[in-house]
Amino acid sequence: MERKRRSVEVAAGASAKKPSRGPSQYTLRFLKFAIGDPTAVGTPQRAPAFDVIFFSLLGKFEVDDDVWLENDAIALCTLAIYTLYFIKYTFIGAAAKKSDEDDEMDGDDASESSKYETTTIAVKDVPQLLLPKLVKIVVAVENIFAYADNLNVEIDWIRPISRKFRAATRGIISSSRSVATTIVFASLEYFAGQMSTLEESVWKVNETLITSAAVDLYFQTSEIVRIAKQHERSNGLTRFESFSGHLNETQNDVNLIKEAIFNLSKMVRAFIVFIVVLIDLTIR
Repeated sequence: MERKRRSVEVAAGASAKKPSRGPSQYTLRFLKFAIGDPTAVGTPQRAPAFDVIFFSLLGKFEVDDDVWLENDAIALCTLAIYTLYFIKYTFIGAAAKKSDEDDEMDGDDASESSKYETTTIAVKDVPQLLLPKLVKIVVAVENIFAYADNLNVEIDWIRPISRKFRAATRGIISSSRSVATTIVFASLEYFAGQMSTLEESVWKVNETLITSAAVDLYFQTSEIVRIAKQHERSNGLTRFESFSGHLNETQNDVNLIKEAIFNLSKMVRAFIVFIVVLIDLTIR
């Protein structure tokens, strides 16, 4: 079924609104684990962004003949679930509950995902540079779920989430990369809404419920974030050492000036004494 697209027209004679120079809310959310303050004007791009962190974690898993090892199944699915939790609750935010007719969309009902519309309204605030990054993350998570389907031992705690995710993002997987970028945000937004129809207890790893604090700790303790923080501290120390060096040089200059003034004052006093003695000798 062809997806419907609704365009947003600007009224005749109305001037188009200029884009804000401030950072997008989605950019700030994507940089949640980055170092520094991305809202500060004039600062360089903060790194690492979420996609960099995600793929750095994914890249640590070994593959055998282009397939992940079965011993890594739990860790891979944990990465996938934590990533989707971040997308729903941090990047997109808690989505409103959809209508009852959209509550169940599993299995053959996946075609129901065509009910949502890809609109320019939905993506107008999402920076275009983020869209292909989101597509790559969606494809990677889909690959993890496909890998989990072929395991000898079923991982049952991923099923509710993987069904909703794969149904909502099916159009992305089956489309070209250019087309996928135009529908990725609406697909993820729809996924977030569908997840809101389920109980919060589906967000779990084994029997441990997922929390925002656990997700934050998971990504913050990744090696690439740790290295970034270490680099930031190193730069901060370098800047402090440089500032301290300037202070020392300034203090040395002040000391030299004070010594010169003291010596000059001694010379002036000696000259005054000489003049007084000379006048006294002249009077006699």
